[in-house]
Amino acid sequence: MAEDSADSASIARPAPISLTPEAPVAEAASHALELGLAALKFYERAALAGEVEGIHQFRVALRRLRAAVELFAPILHGSRLRFYRAELPLVGRYAGTVRDADVLRELIRANAAALDPALTRALIPAYQALADTRVAAMRDLTRLLGSERYARMIARLAPTLTLKLPSEVTLLRRASQLIRSLSRASLRSGARLAAESPPLMFHRVRVRLKRLRYALEMLDQLAGKRTSKTLKRLRRMQEELGEHQDLVNTTIWLRQFARGQLQPETLLATGALLQFVGERRAKVADRAARRWKKFVRGGILLKAAIEIGELARVRSNPRLSGEDPP
Repeated sequence: MAEDSADSASIARPAPISLTPEAPVAEAASHALELGLAALKFYERAALAGEVEGIHQFRVALRRLRAAVELFAPILHGSRLRFYRAELPLVGRYAGTVRDADVLRELIRANAAALDPALTRALIPAYQALADTRVAAMRDLTRLLGSERYARMIARLAPTLTLKLPSEVTLLRRASQLIRSLSRASLRSGARLAAESPPLMFHRVRVRLKRLRYALEMLDQLAGKRTSKTLKRLRRMQEELGEHQDLVNTTIWLRQFARGQLQPETLLATGALLQFVGERRAKVADRAARRWKKFVRGGILLKAAIEIGELARVRSNPRLSGEDPP
């Protein structure tokens, strides 16, 4: 699918969140939220139109905005931080319900290909049920985006309210500390992750790692080789954790669907698909857990924070790199 929706073509494409290391950290926080808000507004029209890709990009923009909030949580005013943490997830849940219907439809279609053709045809009522779910979810999302509550949230995102910090406290000086905090939160979330762990633990690790990945991408001007390597591994890890979560969501939905008044052949097809998806989820969980253990043993997450700190010290004091000061 095209990355941007046709309905959004007339609006200036938002710039990615890329922050200047030498900027005062409070100014960097405000700039990050400003860019995040611009991306959210950019995809809002396509989301309201119900476009599949528009909904997806709106949700991604929202996640990146939440990542900016968490990266700069120590810099934001407490009342605003609490407000963002309450309101942004709400919008995410509404958009997520629509997006889940799209993802589930494609996952069921893809996994059903492994079944007998007669069973595959018997799943037609499942697609209709998902279509009905999407219509209802779009109605709820449209209502939310047109509400005073949503307008109030947008208004409080810009201008951003931050703590009063001296201008000499730059992003360069604080970046390593901010990333280290997110890295440790990720490690804590998966401290006991194993193949047999409950789905909620896998999901928690996925959310934390995605937040860390987005934060590192915002600090691309401070990224070195180790940080770039960490980002590549984070993306691979997220692909597996994302696949796992999709299979979990598919299982939950199919079980709920099976409780309805279904024809025998549809119920049989649903059971067969449940078994297939469950076996696949177990394999993905095992693979993701093993990859996570490599993350932990290799200290990959903290290495990025260490490197950013080292690069920051060099940029703050050119003599450390052997360069003459300007």
